[in-house]
Amino acid sequence: MKKFGTITYLTVLHFILLTAPGCFAIGPIYNLTNNETGLRFMVLDKADDADTVTEARVKCRAIHILADVAELTNASDDVIVQRLINIADDISGNHWLGISDVFTEGKFLSLRTGQRLTYTAWKDGTPPEDINKNCAIRNSVNGEWDHESCHAGRGVLCSLPDPIPPIGEALIPGGDNPRDCLPTWIPYNNSCYLFHPHGDKMNFNEVISECQGGEMMVPYSPDDVNFLQLNGQLSGISSIWLGIWDKGHGTGNYRSVYLSGGATPYLNWASDEPKTNDGHDNCVVMETDISLFKAKSCTENHGIVCKDFQVARKFSN
Repeated sequence: MKKFGTITYLTVLHFILLTAPGCFAIGPIYNLTNNETGLRFMVLDKADDADTVTEARVKCRAIHILADVAELTNASDDVIVQRLINIADDISGNHWLGISDVFTEGKFLSLRTGQRLTYTAWKDGTPPEDINKNCAIRNSVNGEWDHESCHAGRGVLCSLPDPIPPIGEALIPGGDNPRDCLPTWIPYNNSCYLFHPHGDKMNFNEVISECQGGEMMVPYSPDDVNFLQLNGQLSGISSIWLGIWDKGHGTGNYRSVYLSGGATPYLNWASDEPKTNDGHDNCVVMETDISLFKAKSCTENHGIVCKDFQVARKFSN
């Protein structure tokens, strides 16, 4: 293992980052590990390459399922990142940080864990507030943080545990949440959720299979809908399959696929919904731009959200 402060950088066209399952070639990459925190930081694109937060998350996740836009956990991470950026000759702009205040204005939380930050470097000492700027960037010259629109274009800075633990052991401490979640799984309401950020789309039955071992998301409150909308937007998902249909209940009588305790889902229908599908079974999607539900044919393809960290264990196979 590399010593703290040791720099590894590559300018070859492609580089196999790690040999663990789930990794593949992407490049050029500059990367540097902080042995104090056990995080490997990677610069994928120069700051002027203009990726949105969603695009940055897709590029990070393409390296490995446990990778995401970098969150700096203490001052030593900041030192390593600055050293890495200098070596990569990428000091002309700003890079995305893996944090956001989409839930509560001015209260930035980790995109990866949903937990409070353990380290900050805001340029004015405190996070600024602007309802149109819910993501954050790091200045490549002085290291100061600032808020930014999540749809702006900035450089891609990723982080990944180093060494990579077995998937089933890669748990994030629960903190305020009594459950532990895998990296890239988001804790919420005593469970963990995976938002597929690659723009992956499947039909309804395929999503049921994809989430096997856990469940599709079934909202039971307005808070559940807000959670889906905000994280769906940050993951670049325009429409999400919900675990709700009318199969076996009569057309238009929508219930949870899982019938957990017989509870009735919270149905946040659009004004002209639900529409029927010529007497066939109807399934339900939520459009993340408006947070409203629509009835769709179960054969259509939409975005994927799975509940409970147990689902992720299949990636260790």
